[in-house]
Amino acid sequence: MSVASRLRSRLAMAVAAGLLATAGSVVVGAAPAQAIPPGCISHWIGHWEDGDQSIHAYNFWECPGKPDLLQGISIQRYVSPGVWTTVASGMGYADYYCNGHALNIFKVASDEFFNTCG
Repeated sequence: MSVASRLRSRLAMAVAAGLLATAGSVVVGAAPAQAIPPGCISHWIGHWEDGDQSIHAYNFWECPGKPDLLQGISIQRYVSPGVWTTVASGMGYADYYCNGHALNIFKVASDEFFNTCG
């Protein structure tokens, strides 16, 4: 199963859970224009949150008929002005599972957001 297919499945579950719990949020979209690798149709980068349980990030080129091109991605937590610590990273996707319920600021790519995820 390709990353795009897994992402669509996980997004569908996240949307359903978010609608039921009304605590989750989903951020989905194509990234800004970049040179498209041959055979690929779109670049996906972003994140979704499972309430205060976990944060999931993704970064890949969707390439029908061949494996998706995974790109590096990280989830960072704010420490102090200008200082961020990486809490999860990976190729194509990264998952951070919360270990508390403190309000924090997180960043995926250039998107900063609040979450009660320790």
